[in-house]
Amino acid sequence: MKYCFIFVAACLCLLPGIGATTVTHAPWGQDAAGTPVDIYTITSAKAEVKITTYGAHILSVSVPNRKGVLGNVVLKRDSLQEYEGGMGAFMGATIGRYANRIDHGQFTLDGKTYTIPTGMGGVALHGGTAGFHTKTWKAKEIPDGVEMSLVSPMATWAFPAR
Repeated sequence: MKYCFIFVAACLCLLPGIGATTVTHAPWGQDAAGTPVDIYTITSAKAEVKITTYGAHILSVSVPNRKGVLGNVVLKRDSLQEYEGGMGAFMGATIGRYANRIDHGQFTLDGKTYTIPTGMGGVALHGGTAGFHTKTWKAKEIPDGVEMSLVSPMATWAFPAR
């Protein structure tokens, strides 16, 4: 059986002069399947990032303005339920298995044609209805950040065309 491993890391240590960071986390609720969802906060003296295990969504990135006051520069929703459906589904999300659109939800790989679910306009968008933005990821604290990981079995998202 083949698997696709996806790893995403949110690290403030990559920004020059950011200084020491702390990582905290707190529960944020449960996804529709009942899996616990957490918010991780990565904080330094100069910035703060919040990321949730649901869809590995970046909820906020707060950086100083010209007066040195921290402010969020990322569009966000207020609740987990708003990310689970509707307008917030892709906001700040880690999308996949594919980005952008697949016209008519059909593609050919290694000579075999596959179909995937489509949405409005007859296209499959950003991983479709069961893309990575709808999965609850595993989180692990690492020095100066959080590593989000998701194991996704191959071809669970596409069906051979008939």
